[in-house]
Amino acid sequence: MTLFCTVFSGRGELAERHQKFNKHLTCLKILAHEFNLAVVIVVTPDPSSSSASTAGMDAISYASTARVMLKERCGTQRTAQICDSPLMPETECKIRICAGGIADPE
Repeated sequence: MTLFCTVFSGRGELAERHQKFNKHLTCLKILAHEFNLAVVIVVTPDPSSSSASTAGMDAISYASTARVMLKERCGTQRTAQICDSPLMPETECKIRICAGGIADPE
Protein backbone atom coordinates (compact mmCIF):
# COMPACT_ATOMS: atom_id res chain seq x y z
CA MET A 1 0.00 0.00 0.00
CA THR A 2 2.96 2.29 0.64
CA LEU A 3 3.84 2.31 -3.07
CA PHE A 4 0.27 3.23 -3.98
CA CYS A 5 0.23 6.00 -1.38
CA THR A 6 3.48 7.39 -2.81
CA VAL A 7 2.39 7.31 -6.45
CA PHE A 8 -1.16 8.50 -5.79
CA SER A 9 -1.11 11.31 -3.26
CA GLY A 10 -4.01 13.41 -2.14
CA ARG A 11 -7.72 12.83 -1.78
CA GLY A 12 -8.38 13.58 -5.46
CA GLU A 13 -6.61 10.37 -6.49
CA LEU A 14 -8.07 8.18 -3.76
CA ALA A 15 -10.58 6.35 -6.00
CA GLU A 16 -7.99 5.61 -8.69
CA ARG A 17 -5.50 4.37 -6.08
CA HIS A 18 -8.03 1.94 -4.60
CA GLN A 19 -9.09 0.70 -8.04
CA LYS A 20 -5.49 -0.08 -9.02
CA PHE A 21 -4.73 -1.66 -5.64
CA ASN A 22 -7.81 -3.88 -5.89
CA LYS A 23 -6.82 -4.83 -9.46
CA HIS A 24 -3.43 -6.03 -8.17
CA LEU A 25 -5.10 -8.04 -5.41
CA THR A 26 -7.46 -9.62 -7.96
CA CYS A 27 -4.50 -10.56 -10.19
CA LEU A 28 -2.82 -12.24 -7.22
CA LYS A 29 -5.97 -14.25 -6.52
CA ILE A 30 -6.21 -15.36 -10.17
CA LEU A 31 -2.54 -16.43 -10.24
CA ALA A 32 -2.96 -18.32 -6.97
CA HIS A 33 -5.99 -20.17 -8.33
CA GLU A 34 -4.48 -20.94 -11.76
CA PHE A 35 -1.15 -22.21 -10.48
CA ASN A 36 -2.28 -23.61 -7.11
CA LEU A 37 -0.12 -21.11 -5.21
CA ALA A 38 -0.25 -19.69 -1.73
CA VAL A 39 0.07 -15.92 -1.86
CA VAL A 40 1.44 -14.37 1.30
CA ILE A 41 0.97 -10.66 1.83
CA VAL A 42 2.98 -9.28 4.71
CA VAL A 43 1.61 -6.15 6.32
CA THR A 44 3.65 -4.32 8.92
CA PRO A 45 2.30 -1.50 11.04
CA ASP A 46 3.46 1.94 10.01
CA PRO A 47 4.19 4.21 12.98
CA SER A 48 3.01 7.20 10.96
CA SER A 49 -0.04 5.32 9.66
CA SER A 50 -2.95 7.24 8.23
CA SER A 51 -6.45 6.40 7.12
CA ALA A 52 -4.99 5.47 3.72
CA SER A 53 -3.12 2.53 5.21
CA THR A 54 -6.27 1.51 7.08
CA ALA A 55 -8.17 1.49 3.80
CA GLY A 56 -5.44 -0.69 2.30
CA MET A 57 -5.78 -3.12 5.20
CA ASP A 58 -9.52 -3.33 4.57
CA ALA A 59 -8.94 -4.11 0.89
CA ILE A 60 -6.47 -6.87 1.80
CA SER A 61 -8.93 -8.28 4.35
CA TYR A 62 -11.70 -8.49 1.76
CA ALA A 63 -9.43 -10.01 -0.90
CA SER A 64 -7.87 -12.66 1.31
CA THR A 65 -9.21 -16.12 2.07
CA ALA A 66 -7.38 -16.58 5.36
CA ARG A 67 -5.61 -14.14 7.63
CA VAL A 68 -2.92 -14.99 10.17
CA MET A 69 -1.55 -12.36 12.54
CA LEU A 70 1.99 -12.83 13.87
CA LYS A 71 2.69 -11.28 17.25
CA GLU A 72 6.26 -10.88 18.44
CA ARG A 73 7.06 -12.60 21.73
CA CYS A 74 10.81 -12.66 22.34
CA GLY A 75 13.72 -13.24 19.99
CA THR A 76 12.64 -15.59 17.21
CA GLN A 77 9.44 -16.70 18.95
CA ARG A 78 6.06 -15.50 17.71
CA THR A 79 2.41 -16.18 18.35
CA ALA A 80 0.50 -17.01 15.16
CA GLN A 81 -3.19 -16.21 15.44
CA ILE A 82 -5.71 -17.31 12.80
CA CYS A 83 -7.99 -14.30 12.49
CA ASP A 84 -10.13 -15.38 9.57
CA SER A 85 -10.29 -18.71 7.73
CA PRO A 86 -13.09 -20.61 6.00
CA LEU A 87 -11.53 -23.93 7.07
CA MET A 88 -10.34 -23.32 10.63
CA PRO A 89 -11.72 -21.71 13.77
CA GLU A 90 -10.02 -18.71 15.34
CA THR A 91 -7.09 -20.03 17.35
CA GLU A 92 -3.46 -19.32 18.05
CA CYS A 93 -0.20 -21.20 18.57
CA LYS A 94 3.38 -20.42 19.42
CA ILE A 95 6.00 -20.77 16.68
CA ARG A 96 9.70 -20.15 16.19
CA ILE A 97 11.16 -18.58 13.06
CA CYS A 98 14.53 -20.11 12.15
CA ALA A 99 16.83 -20.50 9.16
CA GLY A 100 14.87 -23.56 8.00
CA GLY A 101 11.52 -21.77 8.17
CA ILE A 102 8.87 -22.16 10.85
CA ALA A 103 9.40 -24.64 13.72
CA ASP A 104 7.92 -25.57 17.07
CA PRO A 105 9.08 -23.32 19.90
CA GLU A 106 11.78 -24.72 22.13
